[in-house]
Amino acid sequence: MVANEDPDLVIAGERVALGPLRLELAAQQARWVNQSEVKLGLGALGLLTPESEREWIEKAAKDGAERRPPTLFFTIYDRRDLAPVGT
Repeated sequence: MVANEDPDLVIAGERVALGPLRLELAAQQARWVNQSEVKLGLGALGLLTPESEREWIEKAAKDGAERRPPTLFFTIYDRRDLAPVGT
């Protein structure tokens, strides 16, 4: 995505919107998942790195492109400013 370009939104509600996963957010997503509250909710024990999150995004995007994907993952955006706030 080019700087100052709005993200692609697949589903938009009043307060949040969903868009495709983005590789350039890998470091931010790793920070989110490494927060103790998030780790507890996910049952995750390991520490993620930007590289490991980038690998996960690539795999999730590839799986999501299948005709009948087993699971879909999205980037969640705050509609007020289109800032990414989660996955």
